[in-house]
Amino acid sequence: MAGPRQHVLPRFLIKGFASRIRKGQVYCWLFRKNSKPFETNINNVAVAKSFYTEKDDTDVDDSITEAEKRFNSLVTRLRSYQKSTEIQDLTIPEFIAHLEVRTRHIRETFSDSARTLVSEFCKHIQDTELIKNIALKEITSDRSLLSDAIEEELKKYGLSVPSSLKDLLVSFGQNHAGEFIRAIEPHLRLLAEMVAKELPKRIPKAAKEGHLKALRETLAPEFRIEIYGTLRFQVSVISEENLVLGDNGVLFEVDAPKRFKTFLEKKDSLRSVYLPISRDRVLIGRSTSISEVLPTKLLNEALAACSSEFFIAAQNRPHIAELSRLIGTKSKILTDEEIRHIVAEFIEKKNERRQFQ
Repeated sequence: MAGPRQHVLPRFLIKGFASRIRKGQVYCWLFRKNSKPFETNINNVAVAKSFYTEKDDTDVDDSITEAEKRFNSLVTRLRSYQKSTEIQDLTIPEFIAHLEVRTRHIRETFSDSARTLVSEFCKHIQDTELIKNIALKEITSDRSLLSDAIEEELKKYGLSVPSSLKDLLVSFGQNHAGEFIRAIEPHLRLLAEMVAKELPKRIPKAAKEGHLKALRETLAPEFRIEIYGTLRFQVSVISEENLVLGDNGVLFEVDAPKRFKTFLEKKDSLRSVYLPISRDRVLIGRSTSISEVLPTKLLNEALAACSSEFFIAAQNRPHIAELSRLIGTKSKILTDEEIRHIVAEFIEKKNERRQFQ
């Protein structure tokens, strides 16, 4: 993975969905929503510029490259089974956890939710009466807001004042909060417009920094490894049709109305994990017996729907191409409607007991 062009899904995983190999070069079919499928070299699939690096910091990229050696060996062994077989290997839970947190899919999904969240908040903050109500309530009910702000300003200038004086400043600020808010009222709408314009621009950078920080700490979160370590795994050989591989890599089945998802939350009751490892083999982890296998058609539909940008396959057949219309329909961690509800509920709670006079 060394260099600026970095694969957000491992190439060794993508190779399992090869359409052909010519002079050592591997190709597959790429499917995007509202686009015609096309065959391309896997070097051009699931790749992004400097996705795991920041300036000269290549630590995350180097760590992933090293970890992929073990994961590559694991997948090679799993593909070697000629019939459906139960597997016990401690590397499997680690690989599942790694795929879950490394992809462009997860970063973009969080970014998309953040953009929607910001957009909804910005709609509310342009209601200056509402913001005045909330600001006054927060300042007068929570001394720490002013106390922390004063402390931060003092630190900037290397100053220190007695706690009694700081308490006096906080009390003065709380007592005169209404006057302060009335003084800045003419500027609130302009401030809201500036926030609505500038904040979304910062999301991609913040998402990358947050993602890389998490990956520096661990390439596979331990608590996730522990969860997946309780599952019974099986390599299942598929004969009736080709499997696809979504841009999320791994898929989770939970006991909830939203049955399939790409990121497991603590509240989720996990039923199964699915990871296609080739056109005709899928790694399945189950919390119970693995006697029941999800129909391939339903699995492919779930993989396509939970992909945010694309999926790949070894063949371009009509029933596979038809799946591209599902891309992105179930890829979000939170739907726009769920985010709107969360924001509205938050604003309502903040504003329910105090009205600006």
